[in-house]
Amino acid sequence: MLSLYLGQVTWLHRMPAGWKLLALALASVLLLPVTHLWVLAGSTLLATLGHISLGAAGRRRLLILFKTLLPMLVFLAIAQWLSFVLTLGLEQGNRQGLEQALTTFFRILVMVTLADLITLSSTSQELIHALRFLFTPLRGLGVSSEKLSLAMALVFRWVSLLKIEWESIRASFKVRGCKNPKLSSTTPLLRRAQRMTVTMTDALRAREPKSDL
Repeated sequence: MLSLYLGQVTWLHRMPAGWKLLALALASVLLLPVTHLWVLAGSTLLATLGHISLGAAGRRRLLILFKTLLPMLVFLAIAQWLSFVLTLGLEQGNRQGLEQALTTFFRILVMVTLADLITLSSTSQELIHALRFLFTPLRGLGVSSEKLSLAMALVFRWVSLLKIEWESIRASFKVRGCKNPKLSSTTPLLRRAQRMTVTMTDALRAREPKSDL
C-alpha cells in the first residue's frame, strides 16, 4: 500500500493509533452540530498547530494540504452561497448563504486536517490493527472486523493520495503554461484515480485466500 507516513518520531507518533482514531471520532461528533464560526475557526487553528508542532516536515505537509484543499473548498463555498442567493434573493440569501458557506468551509477543513494528522503519524498497519480492535464488537452482528478495518484504513490513505495526485497534475499543467490548471486537472485526476482503484482492487484480491477447486 502506498504510504504517506511521516518517517520521523514525534509526540504524535508516540500516541497509540487507537486513541488518535477515538479522538477523531469524538471531534466529528462534537463539531458536526456546531454552527458558531468562531468555534470552527478555532478548531481549525488547533488542527493546523498540530501540523506545525511536528517540525519542518509537518509544516511542509500542511502547506501541501492547504494548497490542494483550499481551492476546492473555496469553490464549494461560493457555489453554496450562490444557491442561497438564487433561492432566497440577494437581501436574505446573501447573509444566510455566507454563514452556511463559511460553516461548511471550516467544518470540512478542520476534519480533513485532523484526519491528515492521523495519516502522517500512523502507519497503515497501525491503523488496521487499531480499527480491527475498535470494530471487534461488530463480529456479533456478522460483520468482518478485518475487512472493515482494512476498508477504513484505505479511506484514510485514499483521500490524502488523491490530494497529492491532484497537486502534482496541477503543477505539471502550470509548467506547460496552462491558464486554468484547476479545470484542466479534472480529467487526468479521474484517470489516475481509476488506475489507482484497479491497482488497489487487484492487490486486495491477491490477499484473499483461494478456495480449492
